[in-house]
Amino acid sequence: MLAISEFMPGFIISFLTVVSNNTFLRQFKYWPFALYVLIKTMFASLIAVTVIFFHTRQAQSHLNQQTLEQILITAIIFSIGISLGYNLFVMNIRMLGRNVFYAFFTGKYHKPKEEQRIFMFIDLVSSTVAAEKLGHRKFFAFLNEVFSDISPIIQNHKGTIYKYLGDELIVVWTMKDGLQKIRCIQTFFKIQEQLELRAKRYLKKYGIEPQFRAALHMGKVMVGELGDVKREIAFLGDTVNTTARLQTEAKKRQLKLLISGDLLHSIPNYKTLNTKNLGTIKLKGKEIPTEIFCIECE
Repeated sequence: MLAISEFMPGFIISFLTVVSNNTFLRQFKYWPFALYVLIKTMFASLIAVTVIFFHTRQAQSHLNQQTLEQILITAIIFSIGISLGYNLFVMNIRMLGRNVFYAFFTGKYHKPKEEQRIFMFIDLVSSTVAAEKLGHRKFFAFLNEVFSDISPIIQNHKGTIYKYLGDELIVVWTMKDGLQKIRCIQTFFKIQEQLELRAKRYLKKYGIEPQFRAALHMGKVMVGELGDVKREIAFLGDTVNTTARLQTEAKKRQLKLLISGDLLHSIPNYKTLNTKNLGTIKLKGKEIPTEIFCIECE
């Protein structure tokens, strides 16, 4: 039976790696991809080799210098290989998104499927004014910082960021994840809370405070892998187009959050929400009128 001391090196290496990844190594995450992976790999390898060296030296004090050097060289090669492979794996998940990576890896949508999905189109209010005030370079940095602040909220509420479209992003949920705990709606208000908490920082750094508006809708879409050289998990169908039209309507009416009647009436206990019926409208390119509501209208 293995002694507890035999498990200690692995525990220490894992603990120090996790702590470093969640503390000072985070400052490098916006560096170029290759450089960030290299820094994380070298640091993880340094931790592993140091721990293995001292553990081996202490546990096997009878080993000569040549044997220790061989153990150390093996540990370096092994640690770099494992660290590099792991960091590339993690970075791929980060670039694609957890759900998209899983779908590609398992081949879930290798053959297109029809599914019911919830979509949220969310965009920055007065983005044109902000871009003119800040200039292209600083506006890009501002937008990148804002999206970095709100992305964890979307992920924590089971949403998947489908696309970035300039100052706009598209979020998608499965019906189960989006309706449970009203996540599709709560996500928007949690984003607002987060931006309000960081408003002073944005005002100090950029001279503007970010605000968003959004539109929500649900319906059937075809989901599948699309493309060859550059592949993505694509959502095609009238539901996506309708959500985009609702987003335009929200902007026209200067509403923060607009939701279709189809989605609202699918939410359990939706009557507890603070909503206002705005009637039915005929969206561009659609024959059948769409019932719309605003949530927590001002």
